[in-house]
Amino acid sequence: GSKEVSAGQSGSWSAAATAGMGDTVHFRIKAFTPKYHGDKKVYEYKFVDQLDPGLTFDSSSFILKIDDELLTISENYTIEIAEQKATIILRAHASSGYPANAEVEISYAATVNENAQPDNGNSVSMSWTEFDPSTDPTDPDNPPVPASENLPVDVAASVYVYGFHLQKYQDSVDEEKFLEGAEFKLFDAASGGKEIELVQSTDGQYRLALGDESGVPIAAGTASIFGLDTGTYWLEETFVPVGFNPLKERVKVEISEENTLDGYLIDTINVVNKAGIILPGTGGIGSYIFYLAGGLLMLAALLYLLKKSRPASPKKVK
Repeated sequence: GSKEVSAGQSGSWSAAATAGMGDTVHFRIKAFTPKYHGDKKVYEYKFVDQLDPGLTFDSSSFILKIDDELLTISENYTIEIAEQKATIILRAHASSGYPANAEVEISYAATVNENAQPDNGNSVSMSWTEFDPSTDPTDPDNPPVPASENLPVDVAASVYVYGFHLQKYQDSVDEEKFLEGAEFKLFDAASGGKEIELVQSTDGQYRLALGDESGVPIAAGTASIFGLDTGTYWLEETFVPVGFNPLKERVKVEISEENTLDGYLIDTINVVNKAGIILPGTGGIGSYIFYLAGGLLMLAALLYLLKKSRPASPKKVK
């Protein structure tokens, strides 16, 4: 048997996929489920699918097929979901026209939730009960029994979720120059674009906002951001500590499977603010204030020179 996952409903299937919090991922189980095993007839197959806490079943999404034909719930199978475990019973004996060499495909969707970790596993095991075909399996004196050999091993798939660490410095990257008091927001573009809202989970820890949660700025200092898929993101400094110059552009954050370790970027995103005053740029009220102040100073200097160069009035002699 096999267990595969895809980040898209019609995407490529593999043993692992990447996703962010709030994303939907799709799982697929394939198994050989024949009508007979040796001289025994199969009564039913049992699949136990276990999700890690970072994944949530979509209970309405389960689909079962045998040889590309849809099966009917209750008539051909049953499903019971209890928190992180789904138990699927395939009723081989009770299903009319069950194929001798059946191959079942079970598919369903799950959502990456707020409990996600860097590696969110999903495993499934299969077992079955069987009986002597010359007997009646509904006879309480001769019930089907669990198969005693050739049970398949568990198979698993994983969903990987990512994040990064952010560190703020004054003037240069130096562990003695950590800078507190800045605030950032995360976007999906170098300019404009959509804000990727985050919530604070613990002190200095932020994750992707879900549902109706309202986003908050990233306070740095030191911060960790988690819950992201692979891709390119952009940090915008929205509040600058007093006495420091703002950043001129957003900071690029690129996440891939190759540049991460244990779910986080290997390299910390270091952001430096320089101390000092920046002269206002062209245009805007800041420029006019600057020019006005300069003009007033020049006028005052001119008046002073004129007054100093004017000849003194002669004194009257009485």
